[in-house]
Amino acid sequence: MTDSASYVFNIQEDMTIYTAANIREKLLLELEKEGDMEIDLSGVTEFDSTGYQLLLACKCESKTGDKVIKITNPSSVVSEVLHLYRDTETVSQD
Repeated sequence: MTDSASYVFNIQEDMTIYTAANIREKLLLELEKEGDMEIDLSGVTEFDSTGYQLLLACKCESKTGDKVIKITNPSSVVSEVLHLYRDTETVSQD
């Protein structure tokens, strides 16, 4: 990801089944923007399987287009779910 053509999208809310439609809508709007995107998860307060699915969908989107999507700074609740899924690749490790 190049600094000049990238931006950060901060998620500062729950990523659960109850908020999935709203967050999905926001993510789709962000994906339409030019440049690479970093999704910062440091402000996520609740996270469940639906939130995890949203992250996986974003990663899949980055593989089909020219956009690089980097998922960073998982909060402790995000890290906990990723650990349960034994997922060491969704979140970018710098």
